[in-house]
Amino acid sequence: MKVVGLITEYNPFHNGHKYHIEKAKEMTGADYVVVVMSGNFVQRGTPAVTDKYTRTKMALLSGADLVIELPVRFATASAELFATGAIKLLSSLGIVDSICFGTECGDISILTEIAELLCNEPDSYKALLNECLKKGDSFPVARAKALSELLNDPRFITVLQSPNNILGIEYIKAILKTNSHLRPFTITRKVSGYHSSSLEDTNASDEISSASAIRGYVASHNQMDLLHKHIPKESFECLMQAYQQTFPIDANDFSLVLYYKLLFENLTSLCDYLDINSDLAGRILNTRANYQSYCDFADQLKSKNITHTRATRMLCHILLNIKNDNTISQDPDYLRILGIKKSSTHLLRTASKLSKLPLITKVADARNAISADGMTMLMEDINAAHLYNEIIFEKYHYKMKDEYRVGILLL
Repeated sequence: MKVVGLITEYNPFHNGHKYHIEKAKEMTGADYVVVVMSGNFVQRGTPAVTDKYTRTKMALLSGADLVIELPVRFATASAELFATGAIKLLSSLGIVDSICFGTECGDISILTEIAELLCNEPDSYKALLNECLKKGDSFPVARAKALSELLNDPRFITVLQSPNNILGIEYIKAILKTNSHLRPFTITRKVSGYHSSSLEDTNASDEISSASAIRGYVASHNQMDLLHKHIPKESFECLMQAYQQTFPIDANDFSLVLYYKLLFENLTSLCDYLDINSDLAGRILNTRANYQSYCDFADQLKSKNITHTRATRMLCHILLNIKNDNTISQDPDYLRILGIKKSSTHLLRTASKLSKLPLITKVADARNAISADGMTMLMEDINAAHLYNEIIFEKYHYKMKDEYRVGILLL
């Protein structure tokens, strides 16, 4: 039995994701696909456009066998921490042989070369990186410049300018640093770019458009008519069932909650949040009086050395009360199962014998299965889900089940 792991957000699930599942199985020879997926908040520091259970159902209907939730502490973190958390989950499960991820370059050798260098971090690299940072470059730009100059190869700047290449490098780094047995594979992303803002239109029945373009279309057109070509049939039906009932959700739906939270913060308290230092805390406080909305405030915080994603991620950590708490383990402490195919339930039985971490199928029973640190981390997930559910209720007057009453999705 061969199993490939995928690290995903499915925000929302679309044709490109189905292609990824099919290609990953073909490339690795896998019989089954295990997905680690962000919950109700994603790595860009915003809420997912639709809830984690709808996205789990979309994935299972389109080829995934088992879906595991990436804890929100990792799901909303930097690329490095996001990748580390996901790799550790897949490695700990005990049944996954490989991972497969999409990248713009599609070249595992160049990604591995960069990952190995970044794992070792020679002094010459550190010096070049610090020099670029002192000039005001953001970290991603500074890293690309330092690597290109160190290796005297302009290809590295191109590779490091693409978000999925960066994530791929971080996955390989995490494998190397944790001595994971997972073998990495990459496929070239098909057609649309990660941040592409418009739907592809080639008159094909299975268009591949980015999740960003799909979210943008829903937000600007307030309807779903053209999306049936861009989302697999079963997944599209899931979204249609959720439309104007629990979906779509966007960052600005959380604007008032975030503003209320910001009113109580000061320089010291802001520095307690993950990813926020004193300089960033000062910028938040100096800009707070101009607050209008979640997205607008992120735009105001953006600067030459603070990317928009870094800004939204900081705000997300404030919103969800995710602290830079050294008492919480930096490793995932549990495997929260969101859903599984009926035909693949033997994967869970096998994993229950081989997993290095407890499998959580009922949140109500978790306290007896995981450590105090793990429970603290799980409570972050639970609270994030309950806040998301309350926003759904405020927007659509639909009451979601709370995390203690919802079971795993079995299809």
